Amino acid sequence: MPYTITIESYYEFAQRHGNRPLNCGSVTLFADGAMVSPHDDRDRQEPPADPVENLRLRLQYWRQAVKRSSADFEALRGQCSQQAELAARYSNLPGPPNEAMADLHKLRSAVLLCREKVDELEREIAAKVGSDPERKRLQFRVQYEREQQAAAAALLGEIASINI
Repeated sequence: MPYTITIESYYEFAQRHGNRPLNCGSVTLFADGAMVSPHDDRDRQEPPADPVENLRLRLQYWRQAVKRSSADFEALRGQCSQQAELAARYSNLPGPPNEAMADLHKLRSAVLLCREKVDELEREIAAKVGSDPERKRLQFRVQYEREQQAAAAALLGEIASINI
């Protein structure tokens, strides 16, 4: 079987796959399931042909997007909260700027969008899994990971609610 070799730069590869890679542990993923080694950007892989594997990689990408956007949201919310508290204490200090508040609302929307995408992909995986034992194992793993993330989020919420 003859191979076709396409020579393209990393930037051309990234542009073809949405231009928004995320580092997901041992691999850099794109939203469509394409992968790049974080150690050598010449090691690139197109999205998998197997639909379930493709969905799994896309789900991994969007879960990482939820983590990142949530962390950005929490960091900005903490900064805004701290500035508001200082402004309430000291009359000569300004509160958070309007741009920061607008950015906070944008980040909230981004988190919600990423969560919707995760839910959508989880439903797609569940629909494709069927009765195959390997697929059921994958479904169980996805459900287990989701439960672990929910438990961690609940713990973070509880920690955040404890005040002096």
